[in-house]
Amino acid sequence: MEEVWTRALRRRSEERGTSSGSASEGGWGFGAVSGGTAPARGGGAECAGRGSSAAGRGCSRSRQPQACGGRWARDPTVVVMEAGDFLDSLIYGACVIFTLGMFSAGLSDLRHMRMTRSVDNVQFLPFLTTEVNNLGWLSYGALKGDGILIVVNTVGAALQTLYILAYLHYCPRKRVVLLQTATLLGVLLLGYGYFWLLVPNPEVRLQQLGLFCSVFTISMYLSPLADLAKVIQTKSTQCLSYPLTIATLLTSASWCLYGFRLRDPYIMVSNFPGIVTSFIRFWLFWKYPQEQDRNYWLLQT
Repeated sequence: MEEVWTRALRRRSEERGTSSGSASEGGWGFGAVSGGTAPARGGGAECAGRGSSAAGRGCSRSRQPQACGGRWARDPTVVVMEAGDFLDSLIYGACVIFTLGMFSAGLSDLRHMRMTRSVDNVQFLPFLTTEVNNLGWLSYGALKGDGILIVVNTVGAALQTLYILAYLHYCPRKRVVLLQTATLLGVLLLGYGYFWLLVPNPEVRLQQLGLFCSVFTISMYLSPLADLAKVIQTKSTQCLSYPLTIATLLTSASWCLYGFRLRDPYIMVSNFPGIVTSFIRFWLFWKYPQEQDRNYWLLQT
């Protein structure tokens, strides 16, 4: 009799061990659902969906926010990365849109040359210097593998080439214009020969090319300082363009942010003078408003 009783107890304990092992082998626990008993995965996917309590073995209180929280339990690192990607997309889009907007400003000069069949009140040197600047940054972007720089400066170089050809077509003094163009193109070819033939190290070449582009861009931003001095002398902002000032500020600020995000000092530092000169122009527009300009020119006449 004792032997039968011992066998029964042993069989019952084995059954309990088997059931508990099969329940915990795949991470299964027991959760109360609608007053009954139902299996629930250890990750707790059924906990929040069916309104079960946190008493299930697979969904402990310490892991409940991650396993059963749903949307509100997202990883903060993922959220920060997504916000950073969205900010980068905004900066990239701003660089492309604002820069192409500035380059397309020459379309009004092109339309003026076609309608009047002359180059009156159209300056040639900005087209040429912008062409050299675009080709320099295009080379820098190609060497660095920067798609934004490549796209923007390719379009800019194409537009400046169109403006230069139109100016050459309608200009009566073609010899002077051709001499200026040949001089700058010669300097550009010498620069390409130096960077690509005499500087074999790609890293050193990238640094020197970035330094050249930065210095050239800074000189372009600082070149209108003579016009600003003329505004102060004449107390008139008639020679300044308010829309162009806004476009310069937006373009310079977007490229500064772009360089900051990439940790590229050549892009960031070279566009900072554009922000400074834009604020100086805004101050001149505020100090010498249009009404004061009109009164000044009436007195002069």
